[in-house]
Amino acid sequence: PWREKCKYEAICEGDDYWIDPLKLQKQVDVLNDNLDCMLTFHAVKEIYENNKSEHIRKVVYGRKYSGVEFYKTRPAQTASFILRTSIYKDDFYLKKVQGKFLTGDIPLVLSCSRLGTLIGIPNVMSVYRHNEGGWSSQKRTKDYAWKIATNELRYSIFGAEYEMDVN
Repeated sequence: PWREKCKYEAICEGDDYWIDPLKLQKQVDVLNDNLDCMLTFHAVKEIYENNKSEHIRKVVYGRKYSGVEFYKTRPAQTASFILRTSIYKDDFYLKKVQGKFLTGDIPLVLSCSRLGTLIGIPNVMSVYRHNEGGWSSQKRTKDYAWKIATNELRYSIFGAEYEMDVN
């Protein structure tokens, strides 16, 4: 219901946070100026709480990115996303993507890339925290069966260009 009233959605999961007070406005401006853009993202600072280290995840260029490029390079994290809520009404998203993945950030980005462009913003405007309770730090099975299954599902839904080297 709230998504029906909103044009855009900003995402920030519980252990991450935004550090630029103008983040939302900067990203909404990009969306307003680029009607073909479905999602904007920006550079992210990563903090590893167990060893107190931090770094910038990757350089993000102020330009358009393809879904394949985003998928293969993973330049940003979920706390950097602002997207058009119209993705949630898209037939492809509703029938083939929604509810099919253990985590939803990459399938959401890939769905957005099917309908329009992804635009990166070089500014560091959020922090992604790696901590013992977070998703990225949870223990996985020894053979990474979950990763293989997820990559196979992405491949089957989005196409051959999204196949990852997991064999």
